[in-house]
Amino acid sequence: MYPRLLKQFKAKTRAPWAVFQEPLREMSTDPDMQERKHVSIPLSLKLCAALRYLATGHSFDGMEDSFRISAQVQRVFFWEKFLPRMMKNKYDETVRALRSCDELAATIHEYEEVGFAVTVDHKY
Repeated sequence: MYPRLLKQFKAKTRAPWAVFQEPLREMSTDPDMQERKHVSIPLSLKLCAALRYLATGHSFDGMEDSFRISAQVQRVFFWEKFLPRMMKNKYDETVRALRSCDELAATIHEYEEVGFAVTVDHKY
């Protein structure tokens, strides 16, 4: 791909092209992700929209024009295909709960260093 297109892709999905390729390859061979033979919207485009939704929090309605995919199709793909697959196959390797107050303090410090205001509700 051309460098300018790679930069635009990363800006739109908030993921570098190489990072996008891995889940696309995995999903392309996953029987649970298979769709009917004549699909009008490719898996790669649906995956782009799902990643943008996660990265930005934009509504599916708001992303219709960007991806030329109806909000309905985006919702169905995200909630019925993408999210269940990610929870089943990626959750344990990518999500980690903090285990101590020291880990919490270190995490808060990282966020404060880049300018985020952090509030923690302590319930004992």
